[in-house]
Amino acid sequence: DHPTSSHRNWTTDGGHVRLNAQKIHAVAVARKMNRIYQVDKSFVSIPIELIGLYFAVLQTDSENSHGDVFGFTKWLYLVYRRDPELALAAIEIYTTYLSNTVNYLYDHENLLGQLMTSLFAESEEREESDQGSMLTRVVKVQDLLLSLGGGSINDWLNAAERP
Repeated sequence: DHPTSSHRNWTTDGGHVRLNAQKIHAVAVARKMNRIYQVDKSFVSIPIELIGLYFAVLQTDSENSHGDVFGFTKWLYLVYRRDPELALAAIEIYTTYLSNTVNYLYDHENLLGQLMTSLFAESEEREESDQGSMLTRVVKVQDLLLSLGGGSINDWLNAAERP
């Protein structure tokens, strides 16, 4: 039974064993990938497709019950400095992942707030040239972050509203 053969083959006991084995390997790789985000002050570019797969795998990891991805927000902030589009796409994936896995958000070092400020500034600069599409995406991320709660995100929003 080849994995790309008919769906019926995947419903057999052997298919479940293969799927579970693949999941175990995928989770192990995802856990190793965490090290990329923990490299201090260095930028490692990761294709957005890989980031999406990474979070999809983590979402299936029963041992990752807190949704922790240590160092990811610091990595995002470093990414923003070189590639705002990649940073925005990655934070979209990250906030979707968080909304599916955690009930409360803790923003260590207030990096998400700083990143959101930077993303808002960038999206305002591009508003005319991209007809507001980046700004729309940033607002959606903001809304997801606010729905997760967390004092630092609320503090960030209150500070952003001050003149």
